[in-house]
Amino acid sequence: MRIKSLVRGLSALLVTLLGGVAVAQHTASYTQVVNPATGTISIVSSLNPSQYTQSVTFTATVPSTASGTVTFFDGATKINATPAAIISGSASASISTLSVGNHNITATFTADANSNYASASTAAPLVQTVKTGPSGIALTSSPNPSTFGANVSFTATLASTATGNVTFYDTTTSTTLGTVAASSGTAVLPPISTLTVGTHNVVAQYAGDTSFSAANSANDAQVVNKAGTTSDVLTSSLNPATYGATVTFTATLPANATGTVTFLDGATPLSPVSTISGGVATYQISNLAVGPHSITASYAGDSNYASTTSNTVTETITQKTGEAITLTSSANPANFGASVVFTVKLPTDATGTVTFFDGATQLGASPSTISGGVATYTTSTLSVLTHPITAKYSGDSNYSTVTSTILSEEIDPVSATMTISGNPNPSIYGGTVVMTITVTGVNGVIPTGTVTLTDALTGTQLGTGPVPLDPTGKGTYPTSALSAGSHPITATYSGDSNYK
Repeated sequence: MRIKSLVRGLSALLVTLLGGVAVAQHTASYTQVVNPATGTISIVSSLNPSQYTQSVTFTATVPSTASGTVTFFDGATKINATPAAIISGSASASISTLSVGNHNITATFTADANSNYASASTAAPLVQTVKTGPSGIALTSSPNPSTFGANVSFTATLASTATGNVTFYDTTTSTTLGTVAASSGTAVLPPISTLTVGTHNVVAQYAGDTSFSAANSANDAQVVNKAGTTSDVLTSSLNPATYGATVTFTATLPANATGTVTFLDGATPLSPVSTISGGVATYQISNLAVGPHSITASYAGDSNYASTTSNTVTETITQKTGEAITLTSSANPANFGASVVFTVKLPTDATGTVTFFDGATQLGASPSTISGGVATYTTSTLSVLTHPITAKYSGDSNYSTVTSTILSEEIDPVSATMTISGNPNPSIYGGTVVMTITVTGVNGVIPTGTVTLTDALTGTQLGTGPVPLDPTGKGTYPTSALSAGSHPITATYSGDSNYK
């Protein structure tokens, strides 16, 4: 029927064009209303189940000729604040902030004016399961390498929203270094300075939380080198010091340093070496020679500290002045002619000479040499009186010149030995008898003075006066006045300054 009408129309048109007579036609019309079809919408997830912080894309599918937007919901909460436009029958929205647990995901299709399908919502929610996510923990340290005793900081880096505790563990020594709560994705162990020398494999152990699982970091190889002992400080207890004074040198090191310290005078080690105790080593000495001494302390090092040498202390030793010397006598008082030994005692390391004096008069032709800190002078020629004896030390490189106090040496008179003889004996009355008196002293000192002769038989003195002694200590008295008989003759010596 429609074909026949079309043919008639074409024929009439042809007639008109050809100039023929037109035939009048009648037309009719109506409005056909086409309503949108019922819309449908379904959702799929790009990753289900997912882990916390993983990005999940939800895709809604609608009929291919539908147009408009799709809004996704987690429960009542919009996932996409701006509705997603439908392109070729689908729309998508991504999210990475879903919390751990099950989420009811729905979508609403909102048709636009040109859509062939009406707005619709998902019939049933998509259950999106979010599991605990991996923590992803990283550990760093600073500084690395470090030196013994220096502060080292360990930092564990996690997801920015991770909470919970991080424990730092030294696997090399099986030691827990500390536990710190994570904040804003990091956990920083307060600086520690107790790591021993060597390599320490440190790990950070994350305990996990409701969103992130527990995890361990990779090893952080913290290298701790021996420390240089910049605190090896040398001091002297007395500087300058006089020769013979005790000087204590003290080397101060870190409190936990161990081992030994050798003290040196220039390049010469001072023996013995000193053991460190409480970070301190000391050395006492009292025989440093006069002059400057460059003293150092050489630390041998230990497992934690490197060997080092201290600062140099220039120790100045000055000559000892006013050194007391002791002067003694072997016999005081002493008899005239007796041997007296004067002894001076000085420090055992004193050298040089000692000169002895009797008042201002030097005793001996030359000074006495000191040996082992002792000098002596022996004499037997001191006259009878009290002698002010002193000893003067010449000094040496370490000790200054000094004079002893006065020793009052008392020399007492000694009894002389006397013999008397007569020649001839026996004699004849009226004949001359020569009496000879010999007075003998000591040490070659010849007595002087006179001798008085007495005849004990008559109780009278012979001669008109004492008989003088000649320079040899002899006196003679000739007489022919003795009566016949036996005459006990005695001689009495008068004495002199040395003899009695």
